[in-house]
Amino acid sequence: MIDLSEKSREEIYREKKEGELKLAKQKENEWKRRKDKERKCMIGGTFLKYFPDALLFEADEWDRITQAVIDTDAFKNTIGGCKVWMVSV
Repeated sequence: MIDLSEKSREEIYREKKEGELKLAKQKENEWKRRKDKERKCMIGGTFLKYFPDALLFEADEWDRITQAVIDTDAFKNTIGGCKVWMVSV
């Protein structure tokens, strides 16, 4: 509860708006985290569906594998095609 005895209307209004802004930012951050988690789960599930041996590799092996894939021309062409498609939509 806001103490009205020592604060001016402007201070009370400012505190109220600051609280509303903080709550809005928390909701937006929660929504972003939830969407990011959904996306990661979807990508991970799809990846494991087509590459079930993925769980056998260590993190450093995955770093080498992903870097090798990213360096290929096929990957770069695919990403370039996706970017063009996204811009045209």
